[in-house]
Order: sequence, then structure tokens, then C-alpha cells
Amino acid sequence: MAMKDGEVFGTTQAGEAVRRFTIRGGGLTANIIGLGAIVQDLRLAGHDAPLVLGYGNFESYETDTAFFGAVVGRYANRIRDGRFTIAGQRYQTERNFLDKHTLHGGSQGFSHRPWEVSLHGRDFVTLTLHDPDGTMGFPGALDVTCTYRL
Repeated sequence: MAMKDGEVFGTTQAGEAVRRFTIRGGGLTANIIGLGAIVQDLRLAGHDAPLVLGYGNFESYETDTAFFGAVVGRYANRIRDGRFTIAGQRYQTERNFLDKHTLHGGSQGFSHRPWEVSLHGRDFVTLTLHDPDGTMGFPGALDVTCTYRL
């Protein structure tokens, strides 16, 4: 079940609210957003500069091609021609890079989908994502969990 604490950081083009959660620990403060399980900001007490690259507004994340702070997947990097074979079975995935290759799981890969926040405390946040069989052409259903802890 998704938690509704945190603050609304933006709204997707599909009308879904995306929340931002702040966690603190060990002199660090991080902002994590539900879209793509993104580390939007990470700061060390006493230092002005952020430790990660990120955007100050939600809209930039919806059109981002640099994948700043995001969990990428189902596959990280490129799949040549968007094709691969497992146990003799050939799969064709969406070609979202130069209309030729698959990059970071496709246009609806983990980095561009809303994750649910299942647990949140002062120094941690846990996000989950269900990825059904066949999403972007990838075989097998996955239940993915990502926990950030400071």
C-alpha cells in the first residue's frame, strides 16, 4: 500500500501526483521522488553544493534524457537492435535510442514510471515497482524494491 506522506513535487502528464520524500542521517539530507525512484538532491551539512545532479522542478524529469539520479531498468545501458535471446526464445524490445536500440529499459523503463513508497522514516525510504511480463518487450514479471538509507 502506497504511503501518502511527503510533499507533492509535481503531476505527471497522465495526472498522477508525484511525491517527494526527505530523509536525513549522518549529516546528509536527501530528497527522493516517486517517479523513477530518483535521488533528486543529496547534500552534506556545511557544504553548499549538491552531491548529485538533479533538477529543481518536476517537469524537467518528465523530459529528461540524462537519467539524473534515476533507477534505470529493466536493463541498464543499450541492447543492440533491441533484440536478445534467452533459452532459445528471441525477444524484441522497444527501440527508444536512435530508433535502433533499447536504452535503459525503453521509454517506459523504471526511470520513467511512478514507484510506490511503501515505507518511510526519518533516515530511509523504501519504494516498490511491479513490472508485468511483456512490459517494453521484456519477459517475466518483476517486483522491484529500492531502499535509500542515510
